[in-house]
Amino acid sequence: MNIAIIDDLSECREEIRNSLQRFFSKHYEEEPLSIMEYSSGEEFLSGFQKETFDLIFIDQYMKGISGIETGKRIRQSDDLVPLVFITTSRDHAIESYQGKASGYLLKPFSYINFEAAMMMLDIARLKNARSICVQDEKILLREILWCDIEGHYVQIHTPHIGILRYRIPFCTVADKLLEYPQFLTCYKG
Repeated sequence: MNIAIIDDLSECREEIRNSLQRFFSKHYEEEPLSIMEYSSGEEFLSGFQKETFDLIFIDQYMKGISGIETGKRIRQSDDLVPLVFITTSRDHAIESYQGKASGYLLKPFSYINFEAAMMMLDIARLKNARSICVQDEKILLREILWCDIEGHYVQIHTPHIGILRYRIPFCTVADKLLEYPQFLTCYKG
């Protein structure tokens, strides 16, 4: 799971990271966890691309643009990624949910409150919504049974759509899928 933490205070980023590691080791220990940290909304947005993250934590009060503004800019390109606001004030809760927030947690928070917020996110649902993009076509990971090559075409076998064919190198698809533990290369050549 790829998670971003946007907070200008390193100790707050550390607290969120530690809570995430504790949560995933307790509830989803098989899930690989990648956490990226950013000290401002501008730093995060400078390299942000749609579908890069499965979950984003945002502080409201930061130097530069606010957390709400950062969330609005994220929504301009990615309408689905869950956003969780972690901040010291209740003042922006309604505004955050207008930006399709998935959670709002007040600092300082206990692990119990953090865990409850994470449980409401339904991590299993987030995992099922993961996808790869092949030639501008989004394919849900849960729909991919296997991939192979026929002639110069990569074939992606799915139970509901059938066989998707792309004239691209096999490594283009394999490299995307091998990031996830449910896929492996069973032969080469």
